[in-house]
Amino acid sequence: MTIVPDLRLDRLVIELLAKLRRFDIANNFDSNIVDPFAAAFEASVFKHDTEDSWRQSEIHRQKQKALMNHVGQMQQSIIGCLPGWTSYEAGSDEPDVVGVRGGQRIIAEVKNKHNTMNANSAGETYDKLVGFLLRKKYHGFVGVVVQVIGPARDEHWRPFAPGRDRPERDDIIVMNGRPFYALALDSEQRQPGVNVNPTDKIELWPTWHAIDEMTQQLFQSISRNTGADVPLWVMQFLDPALGS
Repeated sequence: MTIVPDLRLDRLVIELLAKLRRFDIANNFDSNIVDPFAAAFEASVFKHDTEDSWRQSEIHRQKQKALMNHVGQMQQSIIGCLPGWTSYEAGSDEPDVVGVRGGQRIIAEVKNKHNTMNANSAGETYDKLVGFLLRKKYHGFVGVVVQVIGPARDEHWRPFAPGRDRPERDDIIVMNGRPFYALALDSEQRQPGVNVNPTDKIELWPTWHAIDEMTQQLFQSISRNTGADVPLWVMQFLDPALGS
């Protein structure tokens, strides 16, 4: 049984590929001051015998960093393609995504990977969610930090309260992509902390593998728009990355 509708992801994939093509390697490289201390270690450890060898490595690093940023933005946009969900552009003064489905009310900040936030950015994310939840239009919502890629955990979510000065709240939580997608497409439209708890058997829900269907659609779109199949060796990372 298909859980995820056709999300028509070609538009998002084409946009990401266009951003990469526009990535001006020369200007990005030449506008940065070179760190000679890092370059000394890189040249010695990674055996860059020439400046050209080191420059090629640095260009690849910069392009990969840009790609990671674009993938994170795309994860947010994909969630916005789900029924009942809206994605907002950066700078809109709105949450990354908002879901309103029956009695389900969720706002979320979306991160591609569980280890991309440092202490400062985690605190800023918490404070943003607090600010959103204080708004009248988001009364009764739960704020979620979605870490699409992350290890499986015993509980499907936990309170998100980084640092010592930010108290745990029932309405600010963090979860991986798999339970989030299960909730985001749940036909019963259950609300975290209200009629479903983090220790409930969400893994038995029909939507538990919804994120796998989304991933399949995304990989198919990548293949269509690049003319190259996603390699089989990439597939081996899927289950651990998505917390199966």
